[in-house]
Amino acid sequence: MAKLWLTYCWKDNETEQVDYVVQALGEQGHEVRFDRAHLTPGQRLWQQIDAAITDPSRCDAWAIYATKASLSSEACLEELAIALDRALRARGHAFPIIGIFSEALDRSIIPSPIATRLYVDLRDPEWARKVAAGANLVTPGVSKTVNPYDIQTHRDGEKIILEIRPRAGRWYPFMTLVPASEQDALLNVTYGPSGRPPSACMVSSNDVGVQQNGQETYKGIQIEHAIDPLNSAYVYLSRIPSELVFGPSEGDKYQLFRQGN
Repeated sequence: MAKLWLTYCWKDNETEQVDYVVQALGEQGHEVRFDRAHLTPGQRLWQQIDAAITDPSRCDAWAIYATKASLSSEACLEELAIALDRALRARGHAFPIIGIFSEALDRSIIPSPIATRLYVDLRDPEWARKVAAGANLVTPGVSKTVNPYDIQTHRDGEKIILEIRPRAGRWYPFMTLVPASEQDALLNVTYGPSGRPPSACMVSSNDVGVQQNGQETYKGIQIEHAIDPLNSAYVYLSRIPSELVFGPSEGDKYQLFRQGN
């Protein structure tokens, strides 16, 4: 695996956030190098940093923990300049320069050598794997499976509103059910444009249920309105049930999804 030099602002490690990044990258197999661990006390600082970044036997890639503090730090920007100089002198041997962002930052404070490259966002659960891929000059690919539906949560006082829509296709009619023993958790179902629960709407609906072995195991509501990527179903709940079943229905044919709490 690649040897990665990590540049950061000391202020950003006051709560050990940078130490966590080092730890997570180490778990990906990286040898993460940084000043506190890999510079010799009592020796000239910038001579050591220059060698740590420019020596191919000691460094395969460079990353910066990009924050307002680090991107306004003269020391951090000096290390970026050293890394960029190595990248420009690589002559066909690519030298990765990776920005690791913990928050969205205004473009005006992001140096062009970082802004013009793909960066990694710590809010992405795959961030460490993506840094590892970039440092090793390989594409990260996509490792997760995306559900064919999207669920967002809204609030109306004490009521919970789940906004549900398919990512593609059309659900008509739309049905949502909860376990029969938790029927009181399901208050109402409406529909409207995606993104915001409607303030009022007329809904054609009826109560439905699902039986198994002669017993009604699920109870819910079916609405006679089309749900698609632009128009969501809004499910009003008094609390989150142990299981929510939803999707299109047509007579006895169901194409339903299950979501646990």
